[in-house]
Amino acid sequence: MKFLISCTLFICISISLCAQDNFNTAKADAYLNLLDKHNKFMGAVNVAKNSNTLYSNAIGYASVKDSVKNNLDTKFRIGSISKTFTATMIFQLIEAGKLSLDTKLSSYFPEIENSEDITIKELLNHRSGIYNFTTSPAFPYLMYNETSHEDLLELIYNLE
Repeated sequence: MKFLISCTLFICISISLCAQDNFNTAKADAYLNLLDKHNKFMGAVNVAKNSNTLYSNAIGYASVKDSVKNNLDTKFRIGSISKTFTATMIFQLIEAGKLSLDTKLSSYFPEIENSEDITIKELLNHRSGIYNFTTSPAFPYLMYNETSHEDLLELIYNLE
């Protein structure tokens, strides 16, 4: 997993360095083709500037088992990298004055046990005391099946 995350970050950084007015699609293609040839990355890359797509490509497999190749419409499970995006959005809300690190979880999810004592800061630091649903017996099902927002909340409400 660490290798996959490292590769993903490496690709993002490498391609973002090229994301200038003179973006070189040939270099990006050559780089991704080299990674694909040596089975070092599977995924999709999109480079945009000011909402304009400069480059898109997908390599590797959506399913190695079934020999289904990735394409630009492949949906990926994002896993732990979502923590970075979540924290970024939270801090944008703090900057806009819509939240603070001391905002209580009960403002949004009063149904969660002890939510009146849990702050945004504790959530971001993984110190809230909320049960980690990835250790739940239901997690393998959740991992491979589409689950509604409501069903996930219900699972969190009922965990102890």
